[in-house]
Amino acid sequence: MVASDNSAQGVGEVFTGLINQSGLTPEEFHSRLQIIEGDLGSCNLVDSLRKQRAPARHLHTSLDNVLAIPGAAHTLWNMSQAIFLAHWGNEKLASDTGAWRFLDALGIKGDKPVTKKDFNLMLSHIEKIHEATLVYFVLSVMNKAQEPLAQERRCMSSEAINHLVQKTFHCFCSGGARRAAAAAGSVSHLNTLLHVRDFATILEANRAMKAGDPGRLMYMWERWAVMGQALPNLPHYSRHLPKLILMIKTVLPKCLATVVKSSLLISPTRRSDHFVATDFFLEVQNYWLKYFYNHSGIGTDIERLKDVFSINIPTLRFLMQSLKIESGTNVTHQSHKNQLKNLDINNFLRMADAKYIALVNSTAHAAAITTDTYASGIQTLKTQYRSGIQGLDCFRLTAPGIYQLYDEIQNSISSMDLESLPGQSGVLSDRSGSEFAPENPEDEDVDAEMS
Repeated sequence: MVASDNSAQGVGEVFTGLINQSGLTPEEFHSRLQIIEGDLGSCNLVDSLRKQRAPARHLHTSLDNVLAIPGAAHTLWNMSQAIFLAHWGNEKLASDTGAWRFLDALGIKGDKPVTKKDFNLMLSHIEKIHEATLVYFVLSVMNKAQEPLAQERRCMSSEAINHLVQKTFHCFCSGGARRAAAAAGSVSHLNTLLHVRDFATILEANRAMKAGDPGRLMYMWERWAVMGQALPNLPHYSRHLPKLILMIKTVLPKCLATVVKSSLLISPTRRSDHFVATDFFLEVQNYWLKYFYNHSGIGTDIERLKDVFSINIPTLRFLMQSLKIESGTNVTHQSHKNQLKNLDINNFLRMADAKYIALVNSTAHAAAITTDTYASGIQTLKTQYRSGIQGLDCFRLTAPGIYQLYDEIQNSISSMDLESLPGQSGVLSDRSGSEFAPENPEDEDVDAEMS
């Protein structure tokens, strides 16, 4: 709080504060694996400090036990910004059909998100563009794209809805639809299909975080890990995100990997579908800490704020809200949901129908072909693997403490007398951290007999 979070001094103060609040000695703190979650800048600082201290004379100065991982919120914000910029288009061409044109048709005045100002507003714009585009695709399948959308909802049977969804997916969201658009040479139509596919990953990741489902979030991260190899201006996330996925799925023991995944998302209000990323929640607590410091007068002791008040910020916030309630002010908590008005949707439908973005042989103009980041990312990984001896070694973890922990577990398992523990070999193999260990030891015998 005194020093910047993006400096070595700031990172050192964070570790010092953790040691003081935990009641551990520096030797005890650095003898255990510490997983620190934060933004990517803090992760790079920890890695830089570790490299500067190697070789270290003492364990508590080496930082080998500290593993810094990027938080879920910062990952969502930065990857969403990179994907949004990749589909933004050229505002100087009035006939261009980039994302800026879709925002303009919805009546939204949005600036190009080149700076990190309001990520929530950016996510709101992405969701509105995606949903309006899907509405136009559905109406195109129904041959009603030229008709204004009525206020009343259309009554349809579940079978008709399911058939409509499957047909819309086949025509606009499948790989065959994108290959057909590329073969026909329709740049505008292909760009629209690509941004629908890429924006869907952002919405799925955001909704998975709200639902508190780390499995769905990990699935989107795996896709982003490939896309990040081709997205511009992502030199660090293209390495750290694959590292995080490999650490959770293959390196860490299964029990510890479950702990890491469970700590990515929390529900501060203990309500379902109101989960937030842990790093986002800590950003809010840090704001409240700075709020108390800036509104407490000149004589405020900042050390007392850090050591005493920082761990009681939720209680202080509750007291502030209680004072407002007692004074007669209503404190209302509500979820922010995007809403598209019928007038805005009809304006968008008129633009989309004029540009023929749903037709394979669309004559709409696009400044350039949008790069298929997923296909390009796969090619980049293949090229890196074939380029030299190191191959994909850039995705290896840089925290030696992780490998020491894994070696200790393997040594403890191998040192046990398995013959003296009949029937326990299957349990030990499942706890060894291998993701490919069979759930039932008898499956191996069945496979051996079949072979």
